Amino acid sequence: MNPYSVIITHYEREGNLKNTLKGLNRQSVLPTEVIVIEMGQGLHLENNFEFPLKIVNFERFWEFMPLAAARNLGAEHSSTEHLVFLDVDCIPSDNFCQKIVAASASRNALAMGSPRYILHNNPMGFCVKELRENSIFHPSRPEVNGIVKEECYELFWSLCFSLSRELFERIGGFDDRFEGYGAEDTDFALEVKKAGIPFYLTDAEVYHQQHPIYVPPLNHLEPIIKNSNLFFAKWGYWPMVDCLQDFSDMGYIQWQGNKDTPITLKRKPTTQDIRERLIKNAPYR
Repeated sequence: MNPYSVIITHYEREGNLKNTLKGLNRQSVLPTEVIVIEMGQGLHLENNFEFPLKIVNFERFWEFMPLAAARNLGAEHSSTEHLVFLDVDCIPSDNFCQKIVAASASRNALAMGSPRYILHNNPMGFCVKELRENSIFHPSRPEVNGIVKEECYELFWSLCFSLSRELFERIGGFDDRFEGYGAEDTDFALEVKKAGIPFYLTDAEVYHQQHPIYVPPLNHLEPIIKNSNLFFAKWGYWPMVDCLQDFSDMGYIQWQGNKDTPITLKRKPTTQDIRERLIKNAPYR
C-alpha cells in the first residue's frame, strides 16, 4: 500500500479529535503521519500514538474558520505522495484508510468515503461494531457497495476523501478565497471535474460524532453570503440553496434566487437570534 498522510483541521472540538486519532491508531495500515492544523487556541494532546503526529498552528487565524486555506497548509506540511483528508468529527473504521487510499491510487482519482452518523453523543469506548450498530447513513446520500464511479461531483463532501498529491496540486488545492463555512468543498469538486479527474464513491466508512449545530447556520451567515457570491461568480449557479432560502425567508439577506444579482446582507442576527437556532446534538441536519 502507498505511504499516506492524514490531514485534519481542528477548531474547538478536542474531544472529538481525540476519538478520531484513536480510530487512526487502529488502522489496518497505519498512516505515515497525521497532521493536525490547529485553527483555534491550542491543543493539549499526549502523543501516544503509533504514528508521527504533527500539530501545525494556523497563523492566519480569522474570526471565521479558514477551512480551505487550512487544508492546503496541511498538504504543504505532508511528506507523502498520497493524501487522506479527514473531518475532525469522523472516527475512521479500522480499514478506512487502506480502502480509500487503494481506491484513489489505483484509479488515479478523487475518492470519497461513506459517512455514517452516530445516534448517541458519547462514542468514547465504542468498538467498531458498536459504532456501526449505533449509526445511520445520511438520508440524502446514496448507500455505496464497493467502489462506484460518480458523475455528479456535487455529491462530494469533504468529511473523508483521498487523492494523490499530484492531483491535488494539479487543481491548485482548495480555493482559499472561500473563508469560513460553506461551498468550498463543492467548489473543490467542480475544479476536479473541470480538470478531467474521475470521482468515485466508496464504502470506506467513517463514523461522524455529534456536535452542536445551528439550523439554519446563522452563526455562519456572513461567510455563507461571501462564499455563495464567489461560487456563483465562478460556476453560474447558487450553492446551498435551502440555506439561502431560509436566510431570505427570515429577512436576513436579499437574494433573488435564479438571478445573477449578488446576495446582500439586510440585517445581522442578534446573539439571541443565533442562540435560538442551536441544536446541542444531532446526528445530522
